[in-house]
Amino acid sequence: MSKLKNFGIEMINKYELKNKRIIFNFETSNYIDICEKIINKKIIKYKMINRVFNNNTNLKELKYHIDDCQLVTLKQTPIFNQNKYIKITSNKYLFINNEMNQIPLFTVIFYLSDYNIDFSGGIFIFADGTKIYPQKNLGILFDGREVHMVTPITHGSRKSTIIKIYEIIK
Repeated sequence: MSKLKNFGIEMINKYELKNKRIIFNFETSNYIDICEKIINKKIIKYKMINRVFNNNTNLKELKYHIDDCQLVTLKQTPIFNQNKYIKITSNKYLFINNEMNQIPLFTVIFYLSDYNIDFSGGIFIFADGTKIYPQKNLGILFDGREVHMVTPITHGSRKSTIIKIYEIIK
């Protein structure tokens, strides 16, 4: 089992992240309205991404990860940009690699295509083994600290919109 997956399971247990997940359905006709309501409230800092993955893209699989982070191995404790590193083990760190310099508070995924109809593969899996089989008009909201992965797309195209919420402005 990967160190990051183990870390993800620890995080789920420590912060009860599983209880913070929300899986919901939305109407295609309301999808744009929902996105606009989230991002136009001027109370959050966010990044919105429209993604299409298929079996021809270079990025076929997303291994276990936390959004906007990468797992790095270092020989010594970082000296510069220490706020960008989160220690996992003695020499393993999560490196935050975005312009916000933080992990998203929440991630919202809107699925716009159907598993086993529009595409095969592309199953979303949390570190605790919970699987989400993407369906058109299905949404997921989860804590930005959640470790997750996506299996390779073997056929067709998987379409989604992702909104990463970084900060709630008071």
